Amino acid sequence: MSLVGPRPERPEVIAAKGLERLVPGYAARLLVKPGVTGLAQVQLPPDSDITSVRHKVVYDLYYVRKQGLLFDARLIRGTVLKARGAS
Repeated sequence: MSLVGPRPERPEVIAAKGLERLVPGYAARLLVKPGVTGLAQVQLPPDSDITSVRHKVVYDLYYVRKQGLLFDARLIRGTVLKARGAS
């Protein structure tokens, strides 16, 4: 696991909800190492239904295409700012 990347879902949740079948591109988000934080975590609220998982996957796939050191630094900064606002 890395610091920045698509945040992994528990395998039992993936299987129980059939996410790979219901959400196009779900498996493609795992082309990079999963991370503790990512674009979806900085930009979106936590998943609550299949529609929110679909939105998350769009952000995760954008990250997979655009990943880089500067982008990761911006996401770490965004994570810190979001965490400060939540406390």
